[in-house]
Amino acid sequence: MENRRVKMSKRLLKESLIELLNEKNLDKISITEVCVKADLNRSTFYQNYIDIIELYEDIEEDFLFNVPKYNRDSTTIELKEQYTKFISYLIKNKLLFNAIVKNSSIVDTLATISSNTQKDQVLGLFASPGFLAVLHKWINGELAMKEAEIVDYIVKIADALNKI
Repeated sequence: MENRRVKMSKRLLKESLIELLNEKNLDKISITEVCVKADLNRSTFYQNYIDIIELYEDIEEDFLFNVPKYNRDSTTIELKEQYTKFISYLIKNKLLFNAIVKNSSIVDTLATISSNTQKDQVLGLFASPGFLAVLHKWINGELAMKEAEIVDYIVKIADALNKI
């Protein structure tokens, strides 16, 4: 079990990497940059992580663990509630979402989260890039729509895909 000091160090390292990921790509970020931004020593970094990739994977794992889940067998009303929760989570974690979309294979991961069959996986792989692109543009102010409008569009598309 991690003590408070370790938890705080990991949180600071994660927050620092997320901020840096919004400025540049993962492969351009050094451990030193993360440590300077976190105001921690490199030795603290190495006590918790092997390299930047491991830290990034920890961030991505946290994101996937905390993101509200989607059940494709839901009714339209349930889908609306699920997508509203999902979008609210993304809004609260905008920097994290932007960093992950920019630097990750999150599309493959999201596509397979609720894929029970090959059909579900194909539909997920087909829909996930568009879903993420729309949300990414909207969260960053590039689509002038209200949250309820975005949710309605996504639910309609999900409903149509579920009928395939």
